[in-house]
Amino acid sequence: MRILLCVAGMPYAEAAIGFGGTVARITKSPVTLLHVVRRNEDRGTGERVLAAAREMLPGLTVDTRVRQGDPTRRILSEIEEGGYDLVVVGARQPT
Repeated sequence: MRILLCVAGMPYAEAAIGFGGTVARITKSPVTLLHVVRRNEDRGTGERVLAAAREMLPGLTVDTRVRQGDPTRRILSEIEEGGYDLVVVGARQPT
């Protein structure tokens, strides 16, 4: 199983990361963390968000990706290219 965790930022992403991490542990699956920035200048912020998310997934195989562009389009593109079995999307604000 391949799991994609789309992380917008803390603290609201914590629930998504926790859920995705639990599924990954149960299924012994690798996780890809994705953060999308609108401007290339924001890549450093994206890397910091992913580093914090990675710390919440100890003992798991984790790949991180920062992509630039429209978040919806970049997430959909990653899903198509990556062949993920589960996609978990964290939000910046509660719904």
